[in-house]
Amino acid sequence: MIINVHRNSVNNIGDLLSSPLKYFKYDNKTKVIDICDAYKSVFFTKYLCKLKLEKLHIIFGGGGLLDNSYFEKELNYITNLKPDSIIYWGVGHNKHYNENISRLNSSSKALLRASKLWGVRDKIEGLNYLPCSSCMHPALGMNLGLRNDIVIYEHEHIPLSTSDLDTKPKMTNNNQDFEEVVKFLGSANYVITNSYHGMYWALLLKKKVVAVPFSNKFDLFSYDVPMGGIEEWSELLEKSTIYDNALEECRLLNNEFYKKTLTLYQ
Repeated sequence: MIINVHRNSVNNIGDLLSSPLKYFKYDNKTKVIDICDAYKSVFFTKYLCKLKLEKLHIIFGGGGLLDNSYFEKELNYITNLKPDSIIYWGVGHNKHYNENISRLNSSSKALLRASKLWGVRDKIEGLNYLPCSSCMHPALGMNLGLRNDIVIYEHEHIPLSTSDLDTKPKMTNNNQDFEEVVKFLGSANYVITNSYHGMYWALLLKKKVVAVPFSNKFDLFSYDVPMGGIEEWSELLEKSTIYDNALEECRLLNNEFYKKTLTLYQ
């Protein structure tokens, strides 16, 4: 049995699409649970697997699960159950700027050491890099038509607003129709966003992107994206660039990681 544990019971489409089980298939039975709402069911699943003489494998991720006090209890609880294997797939660090704890990667190193295989979506020296598996979604390969110069893609809980952008097309990351999201991001030359996945997907769609960060997950992003306050958007747009090969690069890394996981599940 393979259980993928991530943020699954939410409206945030970035979290919903970060499960690698949406894109990669295994012969084993699989199950996806939300890290907050149902993580204790892993205990009962382990017990049932033992009765059936089956192995229990855990995949954590994707999403910003590391360096995040909100998820530490759950990560440690499941780790301490000692399943047959633990994998971290495209997880990221996510400490919000308004937290008073100054740390990065303090608890996550111990968690990663307890796993059999891991890759993080952040560019941090000494940590294996693996971008979010949502790059595998086929909608990112759609043919798109330009309709706008600038669009705004905002986090559902942190609206982006400034008077000189109020007339620009806007979408929030609680839209769960990914084809609509891709068409929206793909419709523009420039994307202004405070959504991590909005930044990621727009870049994969070969758009010029500006990010308005609220967490270190933006600072650790693997591609160089201009970042700053929303009031700086005009200056930041001038610094933005297109990454022509990003989609192919991210998919290649995920396919290679998938092949490594297969050796654990045979």
